[in-house]
Amino acid sequence: VGSVGAGSWRKGVDLFLQVAAGVRQRVGPDVRFVWVGPIDDEEGIRSDVAALALDDTLTLAGEVSDPTPWFEAMSVFVSTAREDPFPLVALEAGAAGVPVVAFASGGITELLADGRGTVVAPLDVAAMADRVAMLLMDPQSGRQGADALRAQVATAHTIEQLGPALWAELEGLA
Repeated sequence: VGSVGAGSWRKGVDLFLQVAAGVRQRVGPDVRFVWVGPIDDEEGIRSDVAALALDDTLTLAGEVSDPTPWFEAMSVFVSTAREDPFPLVALEAGAAGVPVVAFASGGITELLADGRGTVVAPLDVAAMADRVAMLLMDPQSGRQGADALRAQVATAHTIEQLGPALWAELEGLA
């Protein structure tokens, strides 16, 4: 189970730790978690990892030049962002075919609409942990949504689709 982004209060790295602890309670100790990206308060987060007894199951991977292999290794991508207008990492997870679970916040709600992923109430860590645990215990349950998200990303969120529209907008402003 993973997340990618700058580990800040806004991105909810602290909430990710709570979700990880909840999923571990529901599924057991064999689940692995990873946060890919720099952490603003790494010392504080490491202290929280220890307090939640996640030392042996959670990796703070730090900043990487290419997160693609990390996405491809995930069974579930989790967005614990408190606020994010349109998280590009959800597009990257979708392109990798990974089921996405997120808090209802910003543009991710629209991206995951129509069964392309799961949106839970903002800051509802227990609901998110429940959904992630379900996806881990029954991976097929998230397959249809992940496939639909991958198709949405491929058809509506590439430079080939968006580039000409952006260019037309810019020309209209000139």
